[in-house]
Amino acid sequence: MSRTRDSFIVLALFLGVVGLLNQLGVWGLMGISAPHGLVIQGLLFFALYEVLSRTLFRPYLEVLDARDQCTQGKLRAVEALKAKALDMQQNYERSMTEAQLRAIREREAAAMSAELEEKRRVLKAKQEAQAYLELQEKQLKEEAMRVRQALSEDKSLWVNEILAKLDGAGASELPRAMAVGQ
Repeated sequence: MSRTRDSFIVLALFLGVVGLLNQLGVWGLMGISAPHGLVIQGLLFFALYEVLSRTLFRPYLEVLDARDQCTQGKLRAVEALKAKALDMQQNYERSMTEAQLRAIREREAAAMSAELEEKRRVLKAKQEAQAYLELQEKQLKEEAMRVRQALSEDKSLWVNEILAKLDGAGASELPRAMAVGQ
């Protein structure tokens, strides 16, 4: 409605200026004859303008405005999506960094746990080996004692046996055998 009112105001100003120019005789001062039908041409121009404005210009301008608003809305939506995507990317990168750090910590903890378990097993194996060695040493000492005791018991038998063999060889050989044995 305001456009129509503006058009009528412009038309009234045009008619007022044309009438004023005719009254003042400006056309004669300029050395030209007054244009005939200027008022009718002005009325026709504004009538045509108003008809075209309502049927062609306004709908076209409304479509352009709607497109512009749609484009602006889409641009705002794209900016919002960009901001959201950037935020999601930063969250993803932060999560990936945290996950990598957590994996590193878990790997190090597992390595330390494995190392401690290995040390525990090595210590246990050393203790078992030490106990086994001590047991074997004890058994060897006992065996050595039994062998010595058996040898000392058998020593008198062997001596008697050797003497018996020597007695069979003759008494004259005994001093020589003792001399050779020394």
